[in-house]
Amino acid sequence: MNINLDFTNKKILIVGAGKVALRRLKKIVSQKTECKIKIISPLILSKINLIADDNKNISILKRKYKKNDLRNQNIVLACTNEIKVNEKVSYDAIKLNLLVNNASDKKLSNFFFTSNIKLDKNINININTNGSNPLLSKVVRLIIQESLK
Repeated sequence: MNINLDFTNKKILIVGAGKVALRRLKKIVSQKTECKIKIISPLILSKINLIADDNKNISILKRKYKKNDLRNQNIVLACTNEIKVNEKVSYDAIKLNLLVNNASDKKLSNFFFTSNIKLDKNINININTNGSNPLLSKVVRLIIQESLK
């Protein structure tokens, strides 16, 4: 089942600040909703810093994840390049009944990102493989977008 989440006034924690975190951050920021995003990682891609510099609702903590980081969060993204860290984040978030997406293990996710086509302000098409093949979702999106031109 696919659902769309409204991130307005939500607190989103992104653990990790590499390429996957950058893609997810861009997707969230592109929705232009007023949400608070906290990014935690010992290393931060420069592109993530640039996005944060332009957005007062994004804060960055340059350090390792702690379980306490989940306090007062609504949505959690485990996007590190360390499977064990992503597992810990997911298990901790699931225990707290939070929405969590684990970039390295779909079984430890209770929601997935979709590939989207926005036709106008009221019509969106979502393509989803339930986390099993994000590349296929992207390819299908590109084919549909090309056919709609």
